[in-house]
Amino acid sequence: TALLRLPAVHDLDDAAWALHLLQHGHILTQPGHLFDLDDPPRLALSLLTPEPEFTAACARLPALVARVLASEQP
Repeated sequence: TALLRLPAVHDLDDAAWALHLLQHGHILTQPGHLFDLDDPPRLALSLLTPEPEFTAACARLPALVARVLASEQP
């Protein structure tokens, strides 16, 4: 499992970030609270994902986060 720390913006908690990434980037993550991780928002990424899919999802992440940071609403 890889842990990812995300910015605390727009009242997005870890579950909201996970849903946003799934809906807008087709990236499946697990909210950090499932692993007893607290603030700031954290997500878990499975390292069991086949490498091509994992690499492609990780490549999409920065643009998705940047769009949220640049927007007034997620």
